[in-house]
Amino acid sequence: MIRAAHVAVIADLTINGTVPEGFNMYQHGVGKVKKYFAAANLLFVLDRLVSAAVKQIQRALNKVANFLKFIPGVKNIMGIINLFVDIILNYVDECIMAYIFLHEGQSAWKSAADGVVLYVQNWKTVLKTGAKILVFLVLFFVVSFLAFNGLFVSVLSGIIGLDSLVSPFATILTIVFILVLKWAVVDSIVMIYMMNNYLKVAYGTEPSYDLYEKLKGMSKKFRELVGKTNQPSGEGIGATI
Repeated sequence: MIRAAHVAVIADLTINGTVPEGFNMYQHGVGKVKKYFAAANLLFVLDRLVSAAVKQIQRALNKVANFLKFIPGVKNIMGIINLFVDIILNYVDECIMAYIFLHEGQSAWKSAADGVVLYVQNWKTVLKTGAKILVFLVLFFVVSFLAFNGLFVSVLSGIIGLDSLVSPFATILTIVFILVLKWAVVDSIVMIYMMNNYLKVAYGTEPSYDLYEKLKGMSKKFRELVGKTNQPSGEGIGATI
């Protein structure tokens, strides 16, 4: 609920630049979540279904790429692209959730299906964003390791006293600290950046009907999602994920 409320606020700030007067950001976000998702567990079900659909589509695209392995360099190119996509998949749920919150009056199922189509439809922007995020994360890890490892070595040298133990302990502490820092701060920054770039190209864009049909052929979960598009947002919760 809290994560979804944050996503709702970020979506409004990205497209509208503000939230309605008379609400603080948290109240506005929670209000939107309750408005769009009448049943408490619908949010979870829809999120799981979207995630499963996107992953199935990605696997299907990988199978297509496997047929092109005989072309020199294709395997390496697909490896790089998949690395970008793996990073993006960590945040695509939030992107599509944000898209849902921006389409008041439309079934959440329909908005989610449109959001998945637009995710694939705008693949160039998505991959460019993934590349930038990858570079940022690599720099973050390298700079953080160099900075904090030296700090932990200095601290542990005065505590442990045994040089043979200082380096491995410092390395472990540095990695743990960086991962915690990433989880607590960096992931939120990356999520906002990803959502911002996605919404700028997806919001106001008409999903391709042809692409809709192609994706239905590639993903059982996407077909299931599309099958619910005529249902109100409070129905269809009993689907198997």
